[in-house]
Amino acid sequence: MDKVTIKNISLYAYHGILPEEQERGQEFIVDVDLFSHFHGLSLSDDLNQVIDYRLVLEEVTNTVTGNRYQLLEALTEQVALNLLKFAGVHQVVVTVKKPRPPLPGVTGGVQVTVERKKHSETENE
Repeated sequence: MDKVTIKNISLYAYHGILPEEQERGQEFIVDVDLFSHFHGLSLSDDLNQVIDYRLVLEEVTNTVTGNRYQLLEALTEQVALNLLKFAGVHQVVVTVKKPRPPLPGVTGGVQVTVERKKHSETENE
């Protein structure tokens, strides 16, 4: 299995359980790993045969900024499920981080990571 990684997608959104998170919003950082098969594709050099990073970025942006979630776990799960819908994607690993959560004493942020696979090789393709 081959992998495409897109790291440090920075987005401003309004997720969280605290009123200040829902009113003022905050930065979220998203990392995605998309697993597919690229064997032989380097010979064709055809964008239509691989995962278009621009479409992945658009999907992540729409999911993170177009909805509101109280739980970071729910947001991360939804991003993963939406990315699994891409043709050729067999597995995803998604990490969503709050770099500056409103939690006393937390200086390194909080993050949730989920790993999801399609149930069959032909699902959603």
